[in-house]
Amino acid sequence: MTEAQWSNKMRVRAKELFEGIVVFKMSNPYVVGIPDSTYTYKGSTTWIEVKREYNKPTELQKKMMSDLYRENGGRSYFIRVLDKSKPVQWQVRSGHDWEVLLLHTGTLDNMLNQIVQWRK
Repeated sequence: MTEAQWSNKMRVRAKELFEGIVVFKMSNPYVVGIPDSTYTYKGSTTWIEVKREYNKPTELQKKMMSDLYRENGGRSYFIRVLDKSKPVQWQVRSGHDWEVLLLHTGTLDNMLNQIVQWRK
């Protein structure tokens, strides 16, 4: 699957798991560096950028996610899809530093529960 397909799978599943969640796919061919999606649930918005295991964010994406992390109280994440293993594994990396691994879970549902409902 491509990053876009994984991102779409996450958005669809989040809507199934969390009643009332608002999910936006961010897409603008004239603006670069913006995250793939936003997830707003119970008053908190989370910014998500999905990367396959062999891809890394651009410097502009890193800066944007770092800015969102600071301005948004730490609610921006890079989601790294590790699809060589079964079940598919997801790494959640800090929005302010790609090198910081926050958690590593085995299922899409676990990962979504942890990032969407996370509270500081």
